[in-house]
Parts: sequence; C-alpha cells; structure tokens
Amino acid sequence: GRKRRMSVVAVKFRSSSRCALTFLRLVVGISSSSWSLSSSHPCSFPNLFPHCLEVEHYIPNVVVLDVLQCPGFRVSFPPLALIPPPKYHLKGGAYCGVLEQQKVAKGNVLLTSKPFVYLVNGSLKGLYCDYCLKKKRICTLQRCSGCKAECYCDRDCQRGAWDIHRYECKNLQRIHPLIPPDTAKLMAKVIFKLKNGGDQIEEKLSERKSRKFKDLMNHYTDLKDDKNRQEHLTSLIVVLRKYIGSNNLPNEVDLQGIFGRICVNSFSITDQDMNTAGTGVYLAASVFDHSCQPNSYVTFDGKRLMCRALVDMPSLDWSKLRISYIDVMNTTMDRRNELHRRYYFWCDCRACHNPERDKLMSSINCDLDLSQRGLEMQGDLFYKLNLLRVKFLDAAFEAAICVENWDTAIKYGMQNIEGVKFCYGEDHPNIGLMLLKLGKICLHVYRTQEALQYLKQAEPVLRVSHGTSHPTYKEELMALLQQAHEELMFMSQKKKKRINDISVICRTTCG
Repeated sequence: GRKRRMSVVAVKFRSSSRCALTFLRLVVGISSSSWSLSSSHPCSFPNLFPHCLEVEHYIPNVVVLDVLQCPGFRVSFPPLALIPPPKYHLKGGAYCGVLEQQKVAKGNVLLTSKPFVYLVNGSLKGLYCDYCLKKKRICTLQRCSGCKAECYCDRDCQRGAWDIHRYECKNLQRIHPLIPPDTAKLMAKVIFKLKNGGDQIEEKLSERKSRKFKDLMNHYTDLKDDKNRQEHLTSLIVVLRKYIGSNNLPNEVDLQGIFGRICVNSFSITDQDMNTAGTGVYLAASVFDHSCQPNSYVTFDGKRLMCRALVDMPSLDWSKLRISYIDVMNTTMDRRNELHRRYYFWCDCRACHNPERDKLMSSINCDLDLSQRGLEMQGDLFYKLNLLRVKFLDAAFEAAICVENWDTAIKYGMQNIEGVKFCYGEDHPNIGLMLLKLGKICLHVYRTQEALQYLKQAEPVLRVSHGTSHPTYKEELMALLQQAHEELMFMSQKKKKRINDISVICRTTCG
C-alpha cells in the first residue's frame, strides 16, 4: 500500500507439493481512504470499502509461513483448514467453486452458470427485463421498437439480448398481433442458437467433464410413448411453422430432441421472493440429479444460476450431487408419480424409502374424545406433522399475508414452523424464507423481539442456500436485522430514560 510515505506488508511463502494450490486472503485495514496496491501475484479486487481492502491471491505451490506487519496496517488470514476455496472460472460462462479433490463445506458455491436460452414467462411480460430478468416497475421498462413484444431496462440490456432477438424480432413483427406460447418461443431460441454456432458452446465442470446442448438427456423413447406430450409437440410444430417458417425448422427427429431436452432439463427461474419469473436451459446445471432430500440448492440472481452445498461433503463428486426438481412437501406416492410423469424416472432416494415419515405425514391424534367430537374439534384432530395440516396452515399463512391480516399470519406461521421443518428438513432454504417472512411481519407490527428471533434463525439457513451476495440475504435479511437491532436499542434507551426521569421525580418529591 502507498500514501505519501511507503508502508509495506510482507508475506513469506514456501513451496509445497506440485499439485497443491493454496488460496490466501489478505484483509488489509488502511487508515486512509486513499490507497494503491501492487503485487507480483495475480489477484482480484472485490467491492472495496474506504477503510478495508480485501485482496484474494491464488498462489500455486506455496504455503504461508508468516506475515510481517507494519504500522498503519492490520493483516490477518485464517489457518489453511479454514481458507475458502477459490472460484475457478471455466469456459462457456460457468465456473466451479471447488476442485474435485477438495472438501466441500456447507454453503460453498458448487457452480455458477448463465443460461443457454431463457425467456420471461408470457404472463409476466412487462414486469421483468427480457435480458437481465430483473424485476422493474412497468413504466420503467422500454419496449423493443421493432416487435413491441420484448421489454428491456435500457439500451445496454437491449444490446445484450440482440444476439438472439435479432432473429426473433422480424418474425414477431410478421405475425403481430399473435404471440407464440412460451414453449414455442423457447424452442425457436434453441433453433436459432444452434444454427449460429450454439452447438459448439460448452460449459466445463472440470478439465475432463463438460456439457454441450447435445449432451442433455432428451428421453426420446419416453416422449414418443407419452401421448399428451406428443399432442403438445404436434401443436407446437404448427405454431413454429407460422412463427419462424418451415425453412428454419429442423427435421422431425431433431425437433423431438429439442423438445425433449427443454421438457426434461429446463429450470424455473425465480426472483428473490421465490416467485417464478421465467424458464431457462442451463448446460452445466443439467448435470444435477434429483433427490427428495437434496444436498445442494439452486438460487437465481436475475438470469444467473448459482448452486450451493447444503451439507458438508468429503469431496466434490458431480455424480453424487442432488437438487430437488419438485416441491418435496408431499407424500412419497405423490412425489414419485409427479417425477415419473414429468421426468420419466421413479425416485429411489432415502426419503422415498422411509415409511415412518409418510405415516407421520398422514397421522391424526388418537384421542377418543376428539374422535367423538369430530368436526367440532377439527383444529386439534390432525397431528402437528400431518401433511394436510402443514399444507393448510401454509396456505392460510400466505392468504393472511395477501389480505394484510398480520396477527393471523403470525399465528399460523408460528404454528407451522415445526411441521414445515419436518417436511422439508431442518436446513432447507424454504425454512429460511418462511422465518424471514415471519420476522418481517413481526417487525412491521412492532413485535421487535420476536422479529429478531426469527430473523436470527433465518440467517444461517439463507447464508448457506443463497450466499451473502444474493439480494435476499444482503438487501432484505441483513437490512431487517439491522432495523430490528436499532429498534431494540432505541426502545432500551427510551426505557432507561423513562426510569431515570421517574427516579428524578421521586428524588425531587421526596426531597
């Protein structure tokens, strides 16, 4: 670092084994906001604060011996066991946060990826930018001057979308005012992308493992036997002929393959409130298989997909990573049937071989008096972990929020915490989001102590599932936590002042 006089921070290193890779983070507190830094090692600079500079060094074949500190600086780094792994940027817009031979800690980023193709759901047009998928006020989005169908934040987003939209725009103008259904538009995007070099785009998971569009499973045979989906594909081909023209359509086998890959591999892209904003196909992320008890979780920041580990793992093994394709708050039979209907496989995970779990999710309290009173005591009839009760309370919780009946929402939410934890698992992100909602409502109705309690419970869950840079964590949860702390501090000071005032009055009166 340098400011008028030279100050130096020296770090000594020693060579390690040839295959080792050490990650070093130096946190340098600088007494002035004016600084400069030079280094002989490659480094990246994250968001810099005036008095705290974080420098990330990726230094091969070295271990740290010691740090020589100088006046005006504070240098610290964790022991090697606690050093987080670096982000390894890879070809094709994806990067993996952990090397295959490294241990995986809960909350580590496993994969970040940009979509191969994507779109905003038709019913939400005008609410989200068609390029970055950020939610905007309707009046702030600008429509494409050609087709009038796509909406963008500004010219930068419009330029970013032009690579694919240039092929859509003229076709949308030609069929105006007709608008193709979402699946037809997504298929058209894939066709245009593949015709213009998209078949060579790949996302690497490691040096030996990568994914191209052709590597995605299409379940060709299963789709051919699925009457409903064949009827859907037939209607889509009619739409596509009118939309992009017969000369742009590939042959029937390729169309079947494109349709199958979209059906089986597409992700629902959600906003920070977990509302579905669009649909996308991600090459690298298609490697994840399903489990009803997943060890990984996918979140979205705009169109960017990020997958984090929900549990500690001895090493990164892509074949053992599991996410959940569906809402797992359901019985085993319902989950397995839905997975077979949509994805053509029968789930064989541990949760699907746990009959005791299903028994608890369909139990009622065995009390003779309750049975005799029947519907009169319906509220206490179902066991607290009964699936119907959990779903009913969850729906009532959301309904109370919609009509802004805050006290009722808090009541139903508090009653359902244990049931939701049982259905999803203790550390599932949906638990964190529910606790976040409860904390936000409690803070709104001045139940600050309860709000702080729920927000503190939500913090470790969302830190693992979403990460500290995700808007849900950084802009919502942390802001609410700060507000709750400040309100409690204000109330404490106010109470203390009132006690002091009473003491003064008493002394004056007694005197």
